[in-house]
Order: sequence, then structure tokens, then C-alpha cells
Amino acid sequence: MHQEMLGEQGQQGDGQQEKVPGCVVLQEIYASFSKGTGSLREIDINAIEGCCSDLVAGLLEDSLNGRIEEEICRELSEKLTDVYELKRLGDICRRAGLPRLAADTYKKAISLC
Repeated sequence: MHQEMLGEQGQQGDGQQEKVPGCVVLQEIYASFSKGTGSLREIDINAIEGCCSDLVAGLLEDSLNGRIEEEICRELSEKLTDVYELKRLGDICRRAGLPRLAADTYKKAISLC
């Protein structure tokens, strides 16, 4: 992830943690399938903001541990309302070997268009 997004050591100049949007975290999780988890380690789980930040944080932890749990993905699929986030979650599910959940998540994203 770019240093501009995370800030130097995940902090802003005033010493506060820089917030990381959930959509950025989902993109980084998806990208980690091909480039490894290095950039995921730079994300402060406590700095994730947005819809379902606790579930996105759980998905990030799963990714760092080398596994994606279906239950967290299912809950996210049910609660997310942003088309881009749903599409990216569908991509994550597909890469994690959850094709049915991926298809359901894509369908929900399409229904919002």
C-alpha cells in the first residue's frame, strides 16, 4: 500500500492514527492473494473505519493468518451496501475458494446498480 494512504508508521503528523477506509483494506486483502501479505501488515486494525469496520478487521486478521473464514465473509456480504466493497468482497471470496458466496455477493452488488 502506498505510504500516502497509511502515513508514516500509520500515524498523522499530529500523533493520531490515520484512519484507513474499509474499501482500501478490502482492496489490499484481495491484492495479497497475488503479492503476499506484506502490505497487510502495515494496516493498523484499530484504524479501520467505515461500514462494518469490525468485520473488515476480522477479515484482515484472517488474511494475515493465511485463512479466510466463510462466516465473516457471509456477514460482510449481508451488511455491506457499497457496490465497490461488495464487488471486491466477491473477488476475495472467489479467490478464497468460496464460489457460491462469491456469486451471491456479486448478485447483491449488481442489484444495487
